[in-house]
Amino acid sequence: MAIDTRDYAKEEDSQEMKAQIGASLEPPEIELDADPIFVPAGSQLELDEETVLGVLSACREEIGTLFGYSAENRGVGITGGVDFVEMDGPTVVLRLKGRFWQERLY
Repeated sequence: MAIDTRDYAKEEDSQEMKAQIGASLEPPEIELDADPIFVPAGSQLELDEETVLGVLSACREEIGTLFGYSAENRGVGITGGVDFVEMDGPTVVLRLKGRFWQERLY
């Protein structure tokens, strides 16, 4: 695994500075995408690949501060992304990649 030695903005830097630094970094690649499906909390949906991709796409927007899809987030070192891998019955397998705001302990 390569060590990330890039310089990132600091939390106290302006939004503009964060976005400027983040704009120089590539966003995480989205392997499979769909139109976002936004539903009220507690809604029931069909469990199929199309629905999972749509809800995942909506999550990328709604909880976007967790991921590196915006230049501002990438500017402070959040470069993480999430992708659909497969479904195994009622189990949905996702792949996390990149850097997130919290360290993962193995």
